[in-house]
Amino acid sequence: MMLVKIDKKTEATIAQMVHDGDVRDASEAVEIAVSRLAEMNRRRAELEAALKIGIDQLDRGERVEVGPDFVKSVMARARAKVAAGEQPNPDVLP
Repeated sequence: MMLVKIDKKTEATIAQMVHDGDVRDASEAVEIAVSRLAEMNRRRAELEAALKIGIDQLDRGERVEVGPDFVKSVMARARAKVAAGEQPNPDVLP
């Protein structure tokens, strides 16, 4: 077991979450927070890796000119995927 010191504002937030029934107790609130932080860190690492791939491709001269025709092509492919029942990539669509 580890003891953690938290500030009054965080303590009040956790107390409100327990009162509202969002979590069972303070421990659950901390567990959820740590889990989400770990997930954010994992996701950040994935995005950094993807960004590195893109930068490496640009450095090698692998680029696509983005203009109206390119946008129309991307939108047509996206609409076809949605019509086929595929879920959009959450990195692409909010």
